[in-house]
Amino acid sequence: MQKPAILALTLIMAGCSGGESTTPADTRQDTAAPEHSMADMPGMAHPGGAAHEMSPANDMSSVTASNLPPLKIVAPAEGAIIGQRVAVVFEGPPQLSKFTMDNPKAVVHLHIALDDLELMPMGEQLIGLGGNRYTFIFDLPAKPGKHMLSLYWADQQHKKIEDGVQSVTVTVEQP
Repeated sequence: MQKPAILALTLIMAGCSGGESTTPADTRQDTAAPEHSMADMPGMAHPGGAAHEMSPANDMSSVTASNLPPLKIVAPAEGAIIGQRVAVVFEGPPQLSKFTMDNPKAVVHLHIALDDLELMPMGEQLIGLGGNRYTFIFDLPAKPGKHMLSLYWADQQHKKIEDGVQSVTVTVEQP
């Protein structure tokens, strides 16, 4: 198993460590992410880049979730109580980097959102876990309380492809 995959599994399993918590274990997601800010993450491309210019070859009028690879959030689970940083584990297509901002020819690309904050992970930010499962680790830029975490495809203009959105409600606990 590759070192990044072992790290991701270790981070994910940290929530199952049985610490002294008053929160039920089946809803607690305690994963530790590296100490960094979103500004430190490599490859956070600016949405106005030339890679997103529309061309006649990239007509978006026929793109729907039914003709795209499916996405599924695996963790955190619906209703999970999480810390301020989280590892999002999801299922996606093989060679997911072809569907990220790394590929300027991609007709769609991956978005992960927390409420109204949309993130566009680069291929290098995704940890492959095997079996078409991936982990994306980031600092939750959220205050304590309930939040909607979403995973979806977006077109070259960053418009959400609505019929393929996967969402879970999570609660960020007090630090």
